[in-house]
Amino acid sequence: MHYLARPVRDCAYRPILIHVKEVETRRLYTLIDRMSAGARRRKSPLDVLMSAAAPIASQTACPIHLLRTWSRPGARFPTYPGVEQFSANFGYRDFLQTVAGLRTRGSHNVLALSLYLPGFDITSERSSPHRHSAEPEPSAVYLGYLKRECEMQGQLFAGMNRIEQLSLRGSGTALLSNAQITSLMQHLRHCFQFAPDSIGVYTVEVDVAHLTAQRLDVLRRAGFNHVRLPFLDIAPMQAGPPDGWHMQRHALAGIDQLRAASFRSMHVDLLMGCVQQNLMMLSRALKVMIDARIDRIVLHDMASLIDSECKARSMVDALGTDLDASANLAQCMWQLDQAGYINIGMDHFVRPGDPLAVAQAQGRLHANLDGFSARADYDLIACGVGAISAIGAVYTQNVATLETYYDQIDGNALPIRAGIALGMDDVLRRAVMQMLMCNLLLSVRSIELAYPITFADYFAPELVALDKLALDGLLTLDSEWLSITAKGRRQIRSICQVFDRALSERRLAVA
Repeated sequence: MHYLARPVRDCAYRPILIHVKEVETRRLYTLIDRMSAGARRRKSPLDVLMSAAAPIASQTACPIHLLRTWSRPGARFPTYPGVEQFSANFGYRDFLQTVAGLRTRGSHNVLALSLYLPGFDITSERSSPHRHSAEPEPSAVYLGYLKRECEMQGQLFAGMNRIEQLSLRGSGTALLSNAQITSLMQHLRHCFQFAPDSIGVYTVEVDVAHLTAQRLDVLRRAGFNHVRLPFLDIAPMQAGPPDGWHMQRHALAGIDQLRAASFRSMHVDLLMGCVQQNLMMLSRALKVMIDARIDRIVLHDMASLIDSECKARSMVDALGTDLDASANLAQCMWQLDQAGYINIGMDHFVRPGDPLAVAQAQGRLHANLDGFSARADYDLIACGVGAISAIGAVYTQNVATLETYYDQIDGNALPIRAGIALGMDDVLRRAVMQMLMCNLLLSVRSIELAYPITFADYFAPELVALDKLALDGLLTLDSEWLSITAKGRRQIRSICQVFDRALSERRLAVA
């Protein structure tokens, strides 16, 4: 099989400064009147709907890939322990031993496969005077190496490589041609065994603003049955009346095309704080999604995303205050609840009858690194730069740079940078967090039966912290059950962090 040669030039994209036009913060009478009328119709508290939006900064130094898609290399849900605890001493050979152990024990777990494609500045690469005309495109080169990594993983898991969950994500997905998508899926089916369409959940990220009927037909024929929409453009158009929204004009047309293409379900990621939305903008955005009957809606805080990735506090401050974010989240949750959506936790909302809602009601909802799943026994293989895999009680993370990624694959080795093998304490704490995130309920008795501990003694410091959260109405706690309240669902991440041993130790060290 022939793969493209690697180009000499570095193809990493560069941050781009976004210049945003100053707007007046003075509230107009006509706008207030419209908001008041809408509030009376919805019977919503006016102090929530009429919260003033933070003024837009004249210049927001934010990498363009954060504005175009929220997905990053790594995982959608955080690992436990966190990646900062991964060891560089855990490498390719340790991963081989892990897979050999699965084979020795006769593992029958099905697999989930996650592929990450970073964004490339194709326009600048093509127009660069230093680029030779015969040099392959960066996305094509990366795709060739990604195929080679998938082939190595397929051979490693031969005989136990049935795939029931696939995720193709990253801003680079939109750059693939129809022929490249078809070629990639054919290659994956050669390397792995895929479950039938009626069983498997095969997800692809799409840009609804640039969808065509031909593109949708290619994606559906390639085997994808679930789509994920990074739903970012909810800012008003610079020209025209306030009701002329980019989102409403492009997204609704794209969603109608997706319905016609017979995709099983649609998932939308809504970033709050991305373009200094006020509550009216968010309300309009959610109304479009609700009217379009989107199956799953996930709310994300842009400030926390930028803070974790860019580590620039000034950028977060420019996006608004914590009070603004809290009011926005409260309004969004209220609006989704009024529309009948079910909050399954972690700011995930699904329509009644969705497989995730059914799985939670039956106590079999599971959260892997790629999000919620209706099955609990997936081992996750992640391929691509920075991707994180979870095989049994082992986590591994790929290298973070393209050059190193290409070099290791050229050396016929999986591009593993670091990893960790979990001990009993790590597995126990991960199980507790999983139960709380997925079922919003924890049976103390079930933990004591599965692990050689007495819950009250083993987690004595954690129970002290949980008692304080119970006083705030976030949970109820007794000798048999730990239950998350409706109010606590908004704080489920903070509740789970109580069981994070490393985080607790850092807090004690600071105190």
